Amino acid sequence: MADVTRVMTDLARPALGAENLVLGVVEGGRLQIVGGSRVAPGPRRLRAAAHEAMAGAAVRERPLFVEDLSGPWGAAAAGALPPRAWAVLSLGSVDRAPGACLIPFARPRRFGAEERTFYTAVAVILAQSLERARLFDTQLQRATDLQQAMLPAGLPALDALSARARYLPGTQGMQIGGDWYDAPALGDGTAALVIGDVQGHDAHASAVMGRLRVALRACAEPGLAPGAVLGQVNRVLCDLDTDRFATCAYLVLSPAGGVLREARAGHPHPVRVGPGAVEELRLDGGLPLGVDPGAVYPTTADVLGGRDVLLLFTDGLVERRDADIDTCVRGMAEELRRWRAGARGRGEDLDALVDFLAGREALDRIDDVALLAVRRGGSAPGRGREPRPGRASAGA
Repeated sequence: MADVTRVMTDLARPALGAENLVLGVVEGGRLQIVGGSRVAPGPRRLRAAAHEAMAGAAVRERPLFVEDLSGPWGAAAAGALPPRAWAVLSLGSVDRAPGACLIPFARPRRFGAEERTFYTAVAVILAQSLERARLFDTQLQRATDLQQAMLPAGLPALDALSARARYLPGTQGMQIGGDWYDAPALGDGTAALVIGDVQGHDAHASAVMGRLRVALRACAEPGLAPGAVLGQVNRVLCDLDTDRFATCAYLVLSPAGGVLREARAGHPHPVRVGPGAVEELRLDGGLPLGVDPGAVYPTTADVLGGRDVLLLFTDGLVERRDADIDTCVRGMAEELRRWRAGARGRGEDLDALVDFLAGREALDRIDDVALLAVRRGGSAPGRGREPRPGRASAGA
């Protein structure tokens, strides 16, 4: 709806020589203004009369042309304003939600038969565009609700670990996808750290992502090697008979000694951010999940230092159109080094670190993003999914 309004107000309004342009739709029996140009509105009396004229046109499904507001019809509304003209277009029909568009002109205007026919055609095109936009917005909201329902409502409080996570929608198209994160606590004092990305950017990808997240939680048992867990989940995805595959990294972290056991299914390598270095943890890996039911996933061992931060992310965080993934990861690592050098003590703050990563080049992002940052020490639950001002989007 916002895009349709923007086209009408930024392009159509100047082309029509109109002073303003206002769009409204009838919802719950009342006309609701959904958009308009940024030209300052007229006095309150004029706005009230305009709203009444739009509501009438929407209900009658017929346009209204007022050639001179200084005449008897509009004298009360116009008051001492210079004469104006209105084209009030009906945007409703028997098979579409009613609505109206008000196009005011600064001076009286003669609406001949040819011009009235033209505005009637404009109304038909605009009504169809608004209806498609309403349907798209409804589908997007449903898909977004599904995406949010599939992600954790918040990270659990993990013993002797601090964690932060975000989900960021892509900046183009449907703002949903198959990216996810999770950090379930295992029964032996360790924590499972999960990041994954299902192929696609639609509701189907979100649904598959939700099923994989549940499968991983069901298969994650204390003491079970990460590679074995991914092997079980891989067979689950293959048995689902979906046409989607997924990449995933599954790690088990022991907070006491920092021992990491890791497995990777076609996913980008984790990154370790330490006091003096930012480096990838190069993990042996196997095929993406859902490709081959017999795929094998090696388990790699490592150690996370007491001052290290472990970053798990999907490729949308680093991927750019003009470079391969390895170059993009090296670029992110270099940006992190520069940021930490100039962070003035905030480089050790998990919140500041995640904010920096989530905000970098947001307008150029071509994919959705899941991001999980973990550090040993402390016990802090992750944030909720409330949006935060000044961001393209904020996740949990």
